[in-house]
Amino acid sequence: MHSFASLGQIAASQTLDFTGLEVTNRVTTALLRLKAVAKDSEYVPPRRVVYRFSTLHVGLGLNSDAFNFSIDLKRLGVQPGGWSDSVFVDEDLRIARNSRGDLLILQRG
Repeated sequence: MHSFASLGQIAASQTLDFTGLEVTNRVTTALLRLKAVAKDSEYVPPRRVVYRFSTLHVGLGLNSDAFNFSIDLKRLGVQPGGWSDSVFVDEDLRIARNSRGDLLILQRG
């Protein structure tokens, strides 16, 4: 079994832009940065956001400018996505369940 501990900390975040209907997911380690962007997401009242990722931005290396590229997922005909139901507890805390069945407690960072 392999451990990711040698890569350092893994940070993950999600941004929901209700004005522009955009969802952005980020995963960052010491060597890898991934940012998946879903433009033109759909808000389904009362609390669901449906999204399809259209672009994946990748950064590799210890230096943030070492090697960066983007993949147009929509052009490739591959658009992973799903939905997320969110309950906003207050301005800094939200609880969400997603299409994978995950229950997430998210804090504004």
